[in-house]
Order: sequence, then structure tokens, then C-alpha cells
Amino acid sequence: MIIFKKKILLVLLIVSGALMLFSLGLIYFNIASFGSPVILHFDAFKGVDFLGDRLDVWLIWLSVLLIMILNVLLGEFLFYRERILAYLLIGANLLLALLTLAVSGVIVSVN
Repeated sequence: MIIFKKKILLVLLIVSGALMLFSLGLIYFNIASFGSPVILHFDAFKGVDFLGDRLDVWLIWLSVLLIMILNVLLGEFLFYRERILAYLLIGANLLLALLTLAVSGVIVSVN
């Protein structure tokens, strides 16, 4: 793949992958201690407003992973046509990985 030859893109992908693996480990090692209804969203004013199952936590992580894979494929496709868009797509993976880590941490800490 062409995007792996550019050093900055490779570093962004490695950091994003490491953050996703860390959030995967965070979920994997803590999901057994969750109660039956898992709190997925809460509000400071109303309290808990979105409950789910343990599978929903995995689906959140999996959906972000699929979006990140799509970004990499689109970045590869657009690298010679719109290079700045390829950089933005790969950079968005880092943002998605950070948000996924934050969401995983909040879900683990609340439950």
C-alpha cells in the first residue's frame, strides 16, 4: 500500500492502531464485571437515558474499527488524486481512536 510508505501516515496509523488495541483490552478485561443492563449513555441532569447489552459495547468498538478501515482504503484510493484528503482521512483515524478510548473508559468506569 502506498500510504504505508509515507512516514507521517504510517505513524498516524500505528498510533491509531495502538489506541484501538488499548481500548479493546480495556473492554475485554472489564466486560465480565458489567451488570446485565449496561449503561451506554447518561446525562448529568436526567441520569441514565440509554441502556444496552454487553454486545452493544463490542458493536461500538467494531463499528469504529470498520470506519477506520474504510478511511484507510479511501486514503489509499485518493492518495494520488487528492493527497490532502488522504492525509485528513488518516488523521481522522487518530481522532476516532481517541474518542473510542474515551468512550470505552467512560463505559467501563460507569458500569
